[in-house]
Amino acid sequence: MKLPEAKVIAADPVFQLNVILWSLLPSEGGRYRSVLHQHGYFLHSIGRRLQLSGERREALAEVAGHGLPSPDVLADHESDPTMLVVECKASSFGSASSTSQQAMKLLVGGSDVADTIGASSSRPAHVLYATRSGDAALLWATLQELQSSLSTEGLPLARAGTLTIELRDLGAWLGLSHGDPPPAPLGDALSAPVEIVTFEEHDSPLPLYILPWDPGVEQDSRLADLGKAVIAARVLNEATAMIGRASLPESLTLNASVLIDAATFGASASWRSRSEVEKVESLAVSRLMKALRAVRDLEVVSHSNPHGIDLTLKSEEQRSAVIDALEKVDEWEALQGPEQPELDLA
Repeated sequence: MKLPEAKVIAADPVFQLNVILWSLLPSEGGRYRSVLHQHGYFLHSIGRRLQLSGERREALAEVAGHGLPSPDVLADHESDPTMLVVECKASSFGSASSTSQQAMKLLVGGSDVADTIGASSSRPAHVLYATRSGDAALLWATLQELQSSLSTEGLPLARAGTLTIELRDLGAWLGLSHGDPPPAPLGDALSAPVEIVTFEEHDSPLPLYILPWDPGVEQDSRLADLGKAVIAARVLNEATAMIGRASLPESLTLNASVLIDAATFGASASWRSRSEVEKVESLAVSRLMKALRAVRDLEVVSHSNPHGIDLTLKSEEQRSAVIDALEKVDEWEALQGPEQPELDLA
């Protein structure tokens, strides 16, 4: 597979999401610098729907339509009361576009996220749009226009700003760009652009992915196929390990949620968009079943509520046949070059 050029990867919302995640999740260092985590931030949730009171929701619906927004990332801080609401965008958009309706909902919803997180007192958020570096100024101009329009309607507003994600100098860089004054810890963390991950000269940036595929995001088809291959390969590895540890004879359940959690280094536990998670779990089950059905005399059945696979292992010979079948699956064939290095998460 020939990968897209750097500018296409930098504009990919899944790539952008993973840069944000690497900045938030604790790391042992090396290639990765979790700069937001180092300044007190931590991942609260992925794809969590912001809640609005009934009165505020109706007022907002008149200018932005019905429905509640689900930002890509919600981040909390160990001491600062202002949370971060982060949305990833390939490029800027105008105030007249359909995307602006979502932005208005984020600006109003981010004014107080107490109902969203179950806080007993008001919790403001700072709304951040992450995009490629050349689009930040135009995107901020749109956000300012939307803020002005919403203020005229008497709606409460969150402060907002932009983050830039850039591939340069053999690294992925995260920077704070145009916007309202940021919360103090965010301003300290990104007082200058920070290299979140460093690549070797011939590396692809794609090994960066914690969440390799998000079915709710429109991507370049090559990147979507690659993401599916990455997560399927990790799931196969986890399933092989579980089967290798089983006591025989045993009826074993391969729970898709558990496998996906291991394949995403625990990040999927923070994924609140169940419809998207279920699609990933369905992919994992279908890839596993394709391999397991090839094993002669194996009793195996899949189920969808919850997603998983039940199989019965009766002997060491049967276990060996199952492991052999899983190891023969070449999900990596689509990668044809980019390697997935060991990830130095803490």
